[in-house]
Amino acid sequence: MTEEAAPEAVTETVTPDTDAPETTWQSEAGLVGDTTAEKYETVGDLFNAYKEASSMIGNSVRFPSKDAGDEAVVEFNQKMLDKGFYKAPNQDDADSVRSIQQLLGMPAEAQGYEFAAVEGFEDNAEDLGAFKALAHELGLTAKQAGGIHNWLGTSNAADDKAASEKMDAGMSELKGEWGQAFEHKMTGAKNAAGMLEERVPGISTYFDNMAEQGQDSNMIRLMDAVSEMLGESGASQVQPREVMTKAEAQARVREIQMNPDHPANNTSDPHHEEAARMRVALLKAAYG
Repeated sequence: MTEEAAPEAVTETVTPDTDAPETTWQSEAGLVGDTTAEKYETVGDLFNAYKEASSMIGNSVRFPSKDAGDEAVVEFNQKMLDKGFYKAPNQDDADSVRSIQQLLGMPAEAQGYEFAAVEGFEDNAEDLGAFKALAHELGLTAKQAGGIHNWLGTSNAADDKAASEKMDAGMSELKGEWGQAFEHKMTGAKNAAGMLEERVPGISTYFDNMAEQGQDSNMIRLMDAVSEMLGESGASQVQPREVMTKAEAQARVREIQMNPDHPANNTSDPHHEEAARMRVALLKAAYG
């Protein structure tokens, strides 16, 4: 049997496709067509750019947002100081300092500050203007100046309320002490203040204005004492008082109670009924 020869191997020639796109790092990374990626010819170029950007970011300072807390603002200011952006106002770049402060929230002019109303406190126009000028001079942001204004207003409102309550309590005590004689003694005190006006300018006006500013019970007691001394000395024609204070009425009641021979305590005395009515009137003045 004749053995057949094996067929010769056929070698296939491959012709390269000259139209196929060139392989680049952008194509391998799926960034073909990305304009940013195309700026860098090699991965090395991209890496160098990344290192440079990282260095710049590390040295940059980010402005805090308007809602940033105080700690963030303090940290920012410290960075600005460290990098030399903040300098003394008397140096040539004072305007630059002001520009930075305005970026942080300081208004361009003092009148640019706007403050929320504080319950129980009313701003005085002159004082408010002075506060705004000072806040602007110190470079306070609107948030900082507003916080200080709110604290001052709240504090003053609390003080005014406490003073008003103290005055009200003093007047209630005075009315209880003088009882039915209150109006008479108030008139005498007012007249005494008027008589002292020449020697103590403004005291009469102060006394008259107390109705609006709050009654000062201690001042009224003082003027009442002056009124009585003027009457005793004859320097003032004080009208006789027909009613007693509670203290005076209580003293009279005690006198009657401690005197068994007083007509009010003796039913056989011809003046008993009149004395008994007087005792009832004294009891009303003393404890009514």
